[in-house]
Amino acid sequence: MKITLQKTNTPKQKMKKILIITWVIISIYPAYETFSKEIFAKATEIKEVLVFKNTKDSEKFLKEEKEVLAIVEKKVAHDMEEANESKEKVSLELTSYDLNEDGIKEVFVIYNSSYYCGSTGCSLELYKYIKNSWFPILDITSNGEVAVLKNITKTFNDLALPDTFVWNGKEYHYTNQ
Repeated sequence: MKITLQKTNTPKQKMKKILIITWVIISIYPAYETFSKEIFAKATEIKEVLVFKNTKDSEKFLKEEKEVLAIVEKKVAHDMEEANESKEKVSLELTSYDLNEDGIKEVFVIYNSSYYCGSTGCSLELYKYIKNSWFPILDITSNGEVAVLKNITKTFNDLALPDTFVWNGKEYHYTNQ
C-alpha cells in the first residue's frame, strides 16, 4: 500500500485558486458576470489587510495611535463610566496606515460594546491629522474588516470595509463601485 501526502496550500495558493475559479465562473456563466467581476476585481486590488490592536496592547501603539486613543477615550469617557457601573466590557481597538503617503498615518478606531455595536457591526472611525489636530474623516458601522486597496482617489487609497469607500477631498464616502 502506497500513501501519498499532499502539501497544504499556502494562503497565496488558496487565493490563486479562488481567483481562477472566479475567472471560470465569469467565463462560463455570463449571468453572474457583474457580481463575479466585482469580487474578482476587489480580491486582486487589495494592497493590505489591516489588523487591529486592543488597548491592552497600548505599549505597542505607534505615536499617532496613542494620540488618537487619548482623544477617543475623552470622547467616550461618560459611556465607559456607565459601562463600568453595569459591568459591561467596553474596548477600543486601533490600527493605522498612511493612506495618502504624507508620512503621517491615519488611525482607525473600532468601538466594541453594546453601546456601539448592533446587528450590522460596531462603530468604526477613521482619524486624519490636519493642521496640528486629529479629525474624524469617516464614521460608519462596520464588521471590523478593513482592507486598503491599491486604487487611489484624490491622493488617498480607496478602502474596502467591506463596501468600497473613496476619498472625496475632505472625507471618505461610500461608492457602489
